Amino acid sequence: MSLFDLSGAIRLLGTNGTVTVQRPNASTFGAGGFAAAQTFTNHSIPGASVQPTTGRELVKPPEGVRPEETISIHAPAFALALRDRLTITGRGVFEVYHVDPWSEAGNFSRGLARQLNSSEPRS
Repeated sequence: MSLFDLSGAIRLLGTNGTVTVQRPNASTFGAGGFAAAQTFTNHSIPGASVQPTTGRELVKPPEGVRPEETISIHAPAFALALRDRLTITGRGVFEVYHVDPWSEAGNFSRGLARQLNSSEPRS
């Protein structure tokens, strides 16, 4: 249980309606050892706050990644995870590459995400 529940404050500062999250399921393998197509579980985050990243946050992308755009997202009462795919209306599809869990001290999570380019698979 969180000492402070800041999810209401995050919702008040929310910049978008609902952010759609696609979370990858565990990989499965067939009898020949080949991986099956990736499947996702869909969630939605009402009242998420999406912000541009700061200079310090731009240092955190993995080596060799040059995203078109990076964002910082605060998700009230939802635990973001690495590799979550976020669909943000009017901005595109993003993939979470860094997570700061604040569930114990605020009932929200904060993540950094990079925009996926058109050549990356979406489903």
